[in-house]
Amino acid sequence: MSLEDYFRIGETVTLGSHTFTAEEIKAFSSKYDPQLFHVDETAAERSVFKRLCASGWHSCAIWMR
Repeated sequence: MSLEDYFRIGETVTLGSHTFTAEEIKAFSSKYDPQLFHVDETAAERSVFKRLCASGWHSCAIWMR
């Protein structure tokens, strides 16, 4: 089987949702991905994100449960 057997170009799949709190983002990131834009709200304001941002690892962990 190939990837095309599972997904079509342009297809959208809804997987659910999760709202990350600042406390949750900082707790996870302090332990697993301690970049400033994940753990420090003031530093995050000066980053490309302009605010606190959940780690991609955190997003993946929530999605995978």
